[in-house]
Amino acid sequence: MTDSPQIRLIESICLRNGQMELLPFHQERVNRSRRQLFGIKKQLNFRTFLQKQDLPANGYHKIRIVYSKEVHDWSVTPYQIRTVQNLRVVNT
Repeated sequence: MTDSPQIRLIESICLRNGQMELLPFHQERVNRSRRQLFGIKKQLNFRTFLQKQDLPANGYHKIRIVYSKEVHDWSVTPYQIRTVQNLRVVNT
């Protein structure tokens, strides 16, 4: 984890019973964003990074990764399912 540049990006990955869901799609977006914003062609491998972390093996969690040229911060929190209070039809 490093000092802060101006631009920071956030990736949220679902962790369900120890399995990272849709990781290839997250990985593709992260590497595309780093290439377009920072000109970095070297891939930032989330799988390798996360395998080194202590992740929950059971339950439904959100992995939140803050990155730019490299990872700045990360966290894992249980998913909070929100109750829908109001719905509104919007005409466009």
